[in-house]
Amino acid sequence: MAKKLGIPKPPDFDAKRDVPEARDLADRGRALLEEALGEEGWRERAEAMRADVRWWQTLGEAQRRAERRADDLENFFGPGPFSEAARRGAPGEPAAQDGREHPDPDEEGW
Repeated sequence: MAKKLGIPKPPDFDAKRDVPEARDLADRGRALLEEALGEEGWRERAEAMRADVRWWQTLGEAQRRAERRADDLENFFGPGPFSEAARRGAPGEPAAQDGREHPDPDEEGW
């Protein structure tokens, strides 16, 4: 986490394997989230985020691209038919109308 935040390793990192500045930032962030959402609300939100990660990891690359495209459309236009069409058109996912799968361009033979 320290690397992502651009916090350099302290001189004693090899011995302690700890970056106090990064740990302190994480603790403050968690405290702010608990203050804003309540302790139970933060726990529920954290579990929902973990579930999102598990779901994302089940997707193939083509489905991930479709989800990213849908998110981009939602960010630009707001929720609506454009993002839902992008998701329905995800290769490997059942089509909304007939239940057949779309071809997956990542698979051999496509």
